[in-house]
Amino acid sequence: MIIWIASYPKSGNTWVRSFINKFFLKEKFDLNFLGNVVPQFPKKTQYEGLIDNYQDLDLILNNSIQSQKRLIEHKKIKFLKTHSIFYKLQNGRLFSDKTCTLGAIYLVRDPRNVFLSLQNHSDWDQKEMEKIFFSETRWVGQKFDNKDNKDYALKTLIGNWQINLNSWRSAVRNLLILKYEDLIENPFLEFSKIIKYLNKFINLEVKDNELKKIIQEINFDNLKNIENEKGFIESMTDKNNNKINFFSKGPKRNWVEEISPEINKKIENKFFKEMREFGYIQ
Repeated sequence: MIIWIASYPKSGNTWVRSFINKFFLKEKFDLNFLGNVVPQFPKKTQYEGLIDNYQDLDLILNNSIQSQKRLIEHKKIKFLKTHSIFYKLQNGRLFSDKTCTLGAIYLVRDPRNVFLSLQNHSDWDQKEMEKIFFSETRWVGQKFDNKDNKDYALKTLIGNWQINLNSWRSAVRNLLILKYEDLIENPFLEFSKIIKYLNKFINLEVKDNELKKIIQEINFDNLKNIENEKGFIESMTDKNNNKINFFSKGPKRNWVEEISPEINKKIENKFFKEMREFGYIQ
């Protein structure tokens, strides 16, 4: 069954994937092989034979569970990363169900810093970013030719920050929610929570010194250095086809210094309940 590593984009998902990848592979870490342990979902190869048009959004939504059933065949535990909302469609189709999903680790981050990080990562201008960030039915993903052999990520329904968070909270029974800010403040404690959570399903043994070494190897600065040296296949390109660094400011991102008062007010008004619940506003 599947244990999801889920989040709205730019919320620490890749950091947790890096941790799980390093923990299970026990070898020198390579950022470009995250998919060896925690592949992305949905991707083109995961839908081959199920749909014939990878641009058809309805086909992607309606075949999500069928795709997952094939992925978990003969596997006790399968990790998958996603930014999708845990949707339930009017026709009754679900993103996943209890026959596929065992649990999920969900990452949440202050939406003001998410806004800035996503804008930097995507190269969208201010107006585009506002439209995207507050849309309740937002999709992300690149268009590609159906005949292209590359294993592209398919279009993914992410909704907005609030909808994404609440969809997972309401649907998944074994859910561990971690705050990105807590991972920054006390990584040993927060990654220990992941080990404790996974121990409910997998028998894991890890000593404190081993855990500290893993955390050190996959800290933000190291990940950024790896991207600078080797590149990162999940990084985006700007309108001039230049690579945009995936790991930019990370923990140094400070919405107080960078975000406009107007956007700040709009975000706080839109997501007030959840932001107060997670301590982002009083």
